[in-house]
Amino acid sequence: MLPEPASLRFASDATLAGLWGIAMLLLAGLTIWADRRRLKRAEFDRVGWMPWPKLFFVCALLGIMLLGMALKGWSSG
Repeated sequence: MLPEPASLRFASDATLAGLWGIAMLLLAGLTIWADRRRLKRAEFDRVGWMPWPKLFFVCALLGIMLLGMALKGWSSG
């Protein structure tokens, strides 16, 4: 297990929520890339089993909600 960075040890809840929100939005971008890659495959008969659009919506929704809560926390001080 990696040690916790000292800068995150004393971070506020809003900062941690913002970091998790950014991570979720990056994961949502990765799922969009994977879905486009699946749609443009050369062998059309090889059907994938991963529900990329559903994962995108879940990750994007979580990311937006976490960033919204982080912005509210940062604005209130």
